[in-house]
Amino acid sequence: MTAPAMPGQTAVFAPPFQAATYPPASAVTPLPDRVAHAPATSATTSATVSWNPNNEPGLAGYRVYVGATSGYYTFAGPFEVSSGTSYTVTNLPSGATYYFAVSAFDTAGNESSKSAEVSKSLF
Repeated sequence: MTAPAMPGQTAVFAPPFQAATYPPASAVTPLPDRVAHAPATSATTSATVSWNPNNEPGLAGYRVYVGATSGYYTFAGPFEVSSGTSYTVTNLPSGATYYFAVSAFDTAGNESSKSAEVSKSLF
């Protein structure tokens, strides 16, 4: 059998192909539902972060940053804390390590650099 080809080329298929035969749909056994038997991973927990107060004039509050990778605080937040020097981050999925940093901001909107990072493993 010769098929259409690019100019100057010939495509040849051999031997002749036959149509495939499949069992009727009623004879096919469905696979078990594997997702229904997967272990549940919806457990969540919390972590409380606390820090020393910033005593500079004009302090408006703090921002708590949360990450699942050291140095990258994109998991949740930042969470703004307007009073106090601690914050509890909730709904953290169990089975991972989380990284936290805190900054202070003033009434003019200026923000300090982030604190040293701390981590907590929630297993």
